[in-house]
Amino acid sequence: MFTGHGGTGTTEAKTLGWPVLDVSASIAPFPAPEAALCAYHEAAADLGHYPQIEGYALCQALAARLGLNPENVLVGSGATEFIYLIPRALRPGRVLGFVPVYGDYADAARLAACSWVSLPTIWEQSFTRDLAGLSDMVRPNDLVFLCNPNNPTGHMLAPGAIHAMCSRCPQVTVVVDEAYVEFIGPGASCLDVGLPPNLLVLRSPTKFYALPGVRLGYCLGHRDLIAALLDAKEPWTASVPALAVGLALLNCAEYDARVRDTLAHEKSALESLLTAIPGLSVCSGAANFLLCRIRAAAPTAADLRAACLKQGLLIRDASNFEGLDSHYFRVAVRLGAENNRLAQIIREVFRVLHAAETAP
Repeated sequence: MFTGHGGTGTTEAKTLGWPVLDVSASIAPFPAPEAALCAYHEAAADLGHYPQIEGYALCQALAARLGLNPENVLVGSGATEFIYLIPRALRPGRVLGFVPVYGDYADAARLAACSWVSLPTIWEQSFTRDLAGLSDMVRPNDLVFLCNPNNPTGHMLAPGAIHAMCSRCPQVTVVVDEAYVEFIGPGASCLDVGLPPNLLVLRSPTKFYALPGVRLGYCLGHRDLIAALLDAKEPWTASVPALAVGLALLNCAEYDARVRDTLAHEKSALESLLTAIPGLSVCSGAANFLLCRIRAAAPTAADLRAACLKQGLLIRDASNFEGLDSHYFRVAVRLGAENNRLAQIIREVFRVLHAAETAP
């Protein structure tokens, strides 16, 4: 039922018995902020108590940081919780999304017995998403999922364009998943423009702060939408350590700037390395990952993944994203030597596999 995900490097490394460089999951390649780690360990003293039932202290702190009211904020165990909660709670007529995109949106729609409507985008147009065309397609009580920047393409929609769609389609709920927006910085979020009554914004800070094992996410929206979600939401879904970490992450400005500045440079360097590999093309997006296409008939992304894994590199076979085929894979941006290593492994493995397939 559920789509495949990246981030299985630890499990596969144990199976193989040697270290694996995991670039299948798009996590910041830095140690987590010290303040967050300290908060996590200090929270152990409170493990004998239930967490605040809806994480109210964190909701208040987030609201103050974002210029919202606490009733505009809902805290949970990762953005994924809200991806599944929203269709179940709001019961839309249809759920629409541009593809390729994160597969859990379609899974969440189906679990809520909603019709999923795919809107294809293509490589030749840089996977551009046409919001004006989407506005003409939607019906009252539809729900639209937008991943911004998009996973796996990295395509970025301007916040103003999303707000314009919300204005044109007031009877449609628009959900913007901003799991990777911290990698871009100020001005990239829909919240920088405002919060219209039919917009929900999801945040998953643990990717940017290298804490995916701490399940924490936020849903931000008009109080009526948040109230509807709260009525359908299970209590206590954010743990004591997760809530403590969430508060600590609000005071990591130095970490934020370092990650953004470093990865902007590293991403450009990695894109150049991958583009130089004969037979590969790279989609240049806004996020901290790169979607690649194998131009030759062979090898497939699955072949490339299997061969790279033997060399200690785990890439993300992207063929299970709706709208992509067996020639697509994704890699996360790492740092200097690791980027060089992943490019060298892909280059050599691709050369060997392609030669084997084309040999007479």
